[in-house]
Amino acid sequence: MNNIDSLTGFLDRLGCLHEAVMLTADATDSRQPFAVIWLDLDRFKKINDSFGHLAGDEIIQKFALRFRNRVSGRAVLCRMGGDEFVFLVPKCDLAQAQQLAGELARTVEEPLTIGNLTLRPTASIGVAIHRAPLKITRNK
Repeated sequence: MNNIDSLTGFLDRLGCLHEAVMLTADATDSRQPFAVIWLDLDRFKKINDSFGHLAGDEIIQKFALRFRNRVSGRAVLCRMGGDEFVFLVPKCDLAQAQQLAGELARTVEEPLTIGNLTLRPTASIGVAIHRAPLKITRNK
């Protein structure tokens, strides 16, 4: 089964889920937290409706390249579909995740040129941290 998004080369939804399960197991074993950063491009439907899906695909590909350049080696990149991206970041605490989310926001906000049109995009970004559960043992 191919778990790669054909437009971006990132993991698709199923690949992302598989990787998240693997990171959860690793985090439990190593006691290291990992971050999930969810990024949704704002008003992307309006872009597709106004300029067509080919322009929308080009924009998604340009963002994918920006994201790859920004987080290469630090995160697993996933495209959940449409204009939604997930970044799985191993061994990452909340402060580090918030810093990376800020970097991603600035990356999105850099002007984007398609043909003779310059866009000033924005994104909604959420951060979650997975911490390994505490192991409690009882003395008998």
